Amino acid sequence: MSPANTPASPCASVPGRFADVFKQVPFMQLLGVTREVSANGYARLSMPVRPELTNLFDAAHGGVLATLLDSAMASAAMSSVNFEAGVVTLNLNTSFLASGRGRLVIEGWHTGGGRSICYCEGTVRGENQEVLARAMASFKFKQLAPPQEMAQG
Repeated sequence: MSPANTPASPCASVPGRFADVFKQVPFMQLLGVTREVSANGYARLSMPVRPELTNLFDAAHGGVLATLLDSAMASAAMSSVNFEAGVVTLNLNTSFLASGRGRLVIEGWHTGGGRSICYCEGTVRGENQEVLARAMASFKFKQLAPPQEMAQG
């Protein structure tokens, strides 16, 4: 699915036992990332760029952009199997195209794969809709512990 075919359903309505797993990732909370949509192999996140997340040029740090792309594509991959499995990143290839400030919108979408491996692509856009970075990644599906076990340990 490409961004042009984005689903209208918000992440709150996503089926599956692990639809809320995103909320259990402390790093996403630390960054201030909001998952706006995650369904049918597509995900959209957003995040305001805060001063502590910038580089020497007062723009979003490249490591932050790579993290956001990885997270959006992972969410898209998990939504492609209705959140019945988690994923681990096998490969992340990122191209940085421009500097970003303000509110970032990150999209990821499933492009292919099979039962154990999933391929995704993603973009980060800045305040003026310009593409700041693009990425392609491969993920391995992995079974998750039930949500209550994840919260405990």
